[in-house]
Amino acid sequence: MITHKFRVTKITQYRFFWLSIILLFVLVITGAYIVNKSRYKLAVIVEDFMMPGNELVAPANDSRPKLIATFRDKPPSMYLYSPGRFAGPLRFILEEAASKIGYAVDWQQAGLSVSLTGLQNNSIDIVPHIRSRTQDREKLYRYSVNLMNQKRSIYFALRNNQANAINELSDLQGMIVGYPQGNHFTNEFQNASDFKKKPYPTIELMVLAFNRHEIDVMVVSSKRAIEKQLRIIGATNVKYAKFTLDNNPGLYFLYSKNPTQQAVYNRLNQALIELKKQGLIENVFKSFAR
Repeated sequence: MITHKFRVTKITQYRFFWLSIILLFVLVITGAYIVNKSRYKLAVIVEDFMMPGNELVAPANDSRPKLIATFRDKPPSMYLYSPGRFAGPLRFILEEAASKIGYAVDWQQAGLSVSLTGLQNNSIDIVPHIRSRTQDREKLYRYSVNLMNQKRSIYFALRNNQANAINELSDLQGMIVGYPQGNHFTNEFQNASDFKKKPYPTIELMVLAFNRHEIDVMVVSSKRAIEKQLRIIGATNVKYAKFTLDNNPGLYFLYSKNPTQQAVYNRLNQALIELKKQGLIENVFKSFAR
């Protein structure tokens, strides 16, 4: 009887041992799969924490020529994941393309309006995350190659006590509608004349104006950005109209028209084309989406 129990115990121990080995194997494979799928996202974040000081500026001992680019909180393409630290697929893609032509990237945080001004006075070289391609913009800036087409929805943020339903643009008649300066949403919105459009240089200023009842509606492409600012100022949250402006525009970098940089942009565009052909751009976006 004792021998029988001993054998049962030993067999049970072997079973637990092999079950543990199998479980460990499954965990390792699963972890490797997750790391592989999110490798581009992890590469940016790990590099940031390993580099001392300001990770947005190339190290002083980096002798490569620099391209100056701006970033803003524009998830999922660009986002601040902790104070002073920014990541996103567009950061990885631009740094990868610049590296291929022998350049480093120095990043500066700036809103779209300030960034566009910097392009015009040649203090900025590149502005990421540009969706609309318009003739007016093409007169002032140079577009990169199209990285990809992505669905975009434009939302209309209203006060919670707003009684009138917004089912189409004409329902905004007589209202004051705020929007971030420099944005071109759709031709339908840009050409609408039933309501007053009021641009703001930053989302922060637009939210403050909304909170002071200086505007009736906010036009936004990122609910997250608006709600973040509302929390910061302790304001009541908003509701959104069921009506949205939807389209499927391209995704671009904007370059300055600085004559001395055009040859560099030609090479950068070629590097972006190669990354697109390799499928890296699509894979990077998938990695950050996880």
